[in-house]
Amino acid sequence: MPTAAYMTYSQLVQRLRQLADLAPDLVRLEVIGKSRLGRDLFAVALTDEATGSALDKPAVLVDGNIHAGEVCASSAVVYWIERLVEERERDPAVRELLRTRTVYAIPRIAVDGAEVYLTTPARLRSSPHLYPHTAPPDGFVEDDVNGDGRILWMRVPAEDGAYAVDEIDPRVMRPRQPGEIGGVYYHLFPEGRVVRTSQGGARPAASSARDARLHGMDFNRNFPIRWAGESGQPGA
Repeated sequence: MPTAAYMTYSQLVQRLRQLADLAPDLVRLEVIGKSRLGRDLFAVALTDEATGSALDKPAVLVDGNIHAGEVCASSAVVYWIERLVEERERDPAVRELLRTRTVYAIPRIAVDGAEVYLTTPARLRSSPHLYPHTAPPDGFVEDDVNGDGRILWMRVPAEDGAYAVDEIDPRVMRPRQPGEIGGVYYHLFPEGRVVRTSQGGARPAASSARDARLHGMDFNRNFPIRWAGESGQPGA
């Protein structure tokens, strides 16, 4: 019976396990990682094992819910899995697909963000965690602090920093590479100061820096290779 409602994480996992139990010769359910909040990230491999291993066949990958609010996409992926399971004996096209191909399906990528979206009034882009770099605080204004006539960049050592010193020219910072570990890394900040009000607090910003970092995180702007997004695109 096709799923008729948007699913919380526990409901989604329960449904995937039901489908795996319903067709053990067709459905393989695997955990391919964990979210920041410790939830398992599930992927489903579907193929007719009687005609060969999943790894030996041409394959297609479908994923859904890469953004927190795109819960309809995870329902669509689960519906496709359900159709393949339920129609494999009745539909010649489905039978041929599973006989000759492998379908890999990841119904929900933003497992933490979707849970926030479905269970609270909050709205967010992909994931409820902060960027791996530090944004300037509220009230920050770029300024020539040392009076040298230039507004440059400041580098601050940080274990989760997104930049490293360039090996050729140490005056230059280069982006940290995917999978790069074991070096010294930095956050980068523009030169400037925090402007205080007469009450001693920071001047109110148009929006909270923390909120921008929390709600702006975008999985679809952070692929490690061949991403052609413009420099400075929000969420990247």
